[in-house]
Amino acid sequence: MAALSLLQQGHTEIAASRTYYAMFYAAQAALLHRDLEFSKHSAVIARFGREFVKDGPLDRDMFRILDTGFALRSKGDYDLVPVEEEEAQALLADARDFVAAVQEMLEKQGYRFDDQD
Repeated sequence: MAALSLLQQGHTEIAASRTYYAMFYAAQAALLHRDLEFSKHSAVIARFGREFVKDGPLDRDMFRILDTGFALRSKGDYDLVPVEEEEAQALLADARDFVAAVQEMLEKQGYRFDDQD
């Protein structure tokens, strides 16, 4: 995973950004599975929460993880305050859970993933 390599090299801001984008693309894929497409990050996050978290099937923590990822990505890309290593590590761990949960949800709904590394 590119984000892990970046984090190990001390590039915490870029690692947080790449980690967020992994979650963002997973959220977009879930929304596209319902024929929903949005151009703004905030719209993807909000609709993901409504479609998959508010009434299930995903746990409320999944929305919190995605929202935290967006905040850290914004912090790393636009703020003068650095993303701390601990923040980036926690986001990476949470992102693994997020992507796995979205993939499992989509598989239960009949979407097939090709085996990938």
